[in-house]
Amino acid sequence: MKILKQSILLFTSIIFITVAACKKYPDGPLISFHSKEKRVVGEWLVDYYSINGYDSTSYLQAKPYYGKYSLHAPRGDNSPAFDLVSNNGTYCTFGNWRFTNNKKNLFVSQQDGCNSSISEFNANPFVASNVTWEIRRLTEKDLWFKTTYNGKEYFMKLKH
Repeated sequence: MKILKQSILLFTSIIFITVAACKKYPDGPLISFHSKEKRVVGEWLVDYYSINGYDSTSYLQAKPYYGKYSLHAPRGDNSPAFDLVSNNGTYCTFGNWRFTNNKKNLFVSQQDGCNSSISEFNANPFVASNVTWEIRRLTEKDLWFKTTYNGKEYFMKLKH
């Protein structure tokens, strides 16, 4: 009986360590029953935004490009799989996204849209033409990622 309990404990420990070692994103989740693509697709709102570790959420909310971010499943016809429409309707952009680095990163490629010009905002990765974001957390309700752009670290938490 003692050997059986020890064997069960050892087996359980090995399984837990193996699953924990397979965790894809630093901030979780440990396990998910939905594919990464299904978790990333949808409409997202910024819950938190920081630049070099400083809470800059209100700074972002005051920008003309702040709004609802939509990620759609990529299509074979090269139609946009990403779009942003600002809350006040004066700014929009569209483009494509894809996973890179074994689905640890999210690459977003944007183009100018509705009477807007990305070039005026190029100091910010939010609206730059091409940015790779490191995914920190990806669940059905949370998407956290960060990037270093023009010498600054940007971190975002998005919510469905």
